[in-house]
Amino acid sequence: MGCFDELVITCPSCGGQAVFQSKAGSCVMAEFTLDTVPPEVAGDLNEEYSECEGCGNPVVLRTQVIVTPVWR
Repeated sequence: MGCFDELVITCPSCGGQAVFQSKAGSCVMAEFTLDTVPPEVAGDLNEEYSECEGCGNPVVLRTQVIVTPVWR
């Protein structure tokens, strides 16, 4: 079994937790929230599916990448 990182989000239906696993990024068994997730982990989880641990409803994560140009 390999190492991974997790993103834990709040279920929009019941307020429980939905957990997503990613093998992008550091993979040091870190746990992230939407406020702390690194971009490479968020990008890896785009359109991924999980089930809420509270109500069992399906949760699909959709990420958005915002690119800010850097002028030199």
